[in-house]
Amino acid sequence: MLSFPCADTAKSLDCPYIEDVDESWATELIFKPGEARIRLLLWLFARLEPTIEELFDNQLIESSGRGDSRLQTLLYVASSLGLCQNHDIELIKGTCPPSKQKVFMNTLIDIVCALDQNQKEGSEQLEKKFASNCLLLDKICYQENLQQVFLTNINLFPYDLTNISRGSESASVTEKDYKDLLASASNIADQLVERQNQLAQLKSSYTPCEYDMNKIRPILRRLKLTLSTLAQIMAGFSHCYETEIKTWCQKPSPKLSGLGIVVKRVDNLLTHFTQ
Repeated sequence: MLSFPCADTAKSLDCPYIEDVDESWATELIFKPGEARIRLLLWLFARLEPTIEELFDNQLIESSGRGDSRLQTLLYVASSLGLCQNHDIELIKGTCPPSKQKVFMNTLIDIVCALDQNQKEGSEQLEKKFASNCLLLDKICYQENLQQVFLTNINLFPYDLTNISRGSESASVTEKDYKDLLASASNIADQLVERQNQLAQLKSSYTPCEYDMNKIRPILRRLKLTLSTLAQIMAGFSHCYETEIKTWCQKPSPKLSGLGIVVKRVDNLLTHFTQ
């Protein structure tokens, strides 16, 4: 069971809803949706800004869902303080996971305690803290060049071209390459214009004509049959090559002896003799 977050701190704020209560009741007050939880949130937000309490005094509960105007107002105040998002109505109602509610209540009570402590210390101590925070911010700002933060011009060159423009150890080579790149780009642009002019001429010289589909349809059927036959022949050749020819193609070339011509001559004479 989760305990009441910042219970001791909340009691130090003289919260009327948790005085002389045990831990179980305080836990139920935080994590169980209901009127008691809404009143606790109203009291905490009213400690931040007293006018909030006057705003809620004139509002009556309409329903237990999103129609409750007080829940919507609490959600608006909490999201404005950065405690939640503007759609976390379940966090205000108390129906979200307890771990999320615990973080929310801890943060809210810490803010109220910090404000109450500053009010007790007085305006002089608050001014000292404000001046100290300003000095810290100035010290952080002076460590970096803020002109780079608010720079309006954007460098669109890649990193390598930026180094070329700034100069490097091989400046003579890189600058030449850069000029060659610009010349190539200019040449490509000229070729593109030329091709566009050729395309415009072709479009102007082309005159679309109407085709008789009754004459074209038989030609298309014959072409389809021819292509289908060609595909079958190619499939048969591929199968024959993979199963019978490929194994022989991968073997090394045979080394022929000089007896081939003599054997062929003897074979021709023998054939002539038998005839």
